[in-house]
Amino acid sequence: MTVTELLTRPAGPPTLADVAQLAGVSSATASRVLTGSARAAQTAREKAEALASQQEGGRRKRELERTRAALERQIGGLRSEHEAGAEELRRIDEQVGTQTRLQTTERIMLGRLRQADVSVAAEVRGVHRNGKRAP
Repeated sequence: MTVTELLTRPAGPPTLADVAQLAGVSSATASRVLTGSARAAQTAREKAEALASQQEGGRRKRELERTRAALERQIGGLRSEHEAGAEELRRIDEQVGTQTRLQTTERIMLGRLRQADVSVAAEVRGVHRNGKRAP
């Protein structure tokens, strides 16, 4: 069994027997090393510490992968929200543009109507004064 197999197996965290097997020592020696007993040989201690370091690195790597995946999900959600917000702003901008064009057209038309009213009023005044239509 390799360290990777040990750390990724579905059965849960490594057991004392797993650690001993990977370190190439007996379960008793692994226990002495892990509990910090002075009775453990230096070479056994070094093997077990190296294995523990690998396991911690593996744990840390999995933790970082989970964090990265969670952040990617959040970023994806934010991206979707941003795109939806941008689309809403485009629709509002289009509506405002249409409304502005309508208001401008309305102002132009009202101005033309006022000019026409003034012309008609002047023509009517001219007819009333002279009793006939002005040329």
